Amino acid sequence: MNQERGVTDPEQILKLKDEVLERFQQLPIAHQATFALVLLDKVMQGEYGLWMREAIDLRFPKVGSTPDKLVPLVRVAQDDLQQVNLTEAEIAQLTEEDLHHIAQAIRDHFVEDVFWQELEFHARGLLNKKPQL
Repeated sequence: MNQERGVTDPEQILKLKDEVLERFQQLPIAHQATFALVLLDKVMQGEYGLWMREAIDLRFPKVGSTPDKLVPLVRVAQDDLQQVNLTEAEIAQLTEEDLHHIAQAIRDHFVEDVFWQELEFHARGLLNKKPQL
């Protein structure tokens, strides 16, 4: 459902956001953290949940996660599925979460099964072209 709730005037929205942020900053830090989790949970359960997850992943990448460091997660869209000859009925069965899972699986496969071999192949190819010391 794509319904807007509450205030829709852009100036009023900015004013409300400023007020909420100002009041939020008045809370003790521990309460800010728990309140942020409550808000995050509300968003994650709604229609912007997948967008929020992707934004968090981009803004706060997992430290030490090899696939994330080497290859960014590419967004798989329904148009992409048409390119691989899935039918409209098949595409309709896949959710945004399914597409996100597919993108993660592709990235993980590339990093685990292809990336390192390609890295070695191209590095050695360049080294072979350099004068030997």
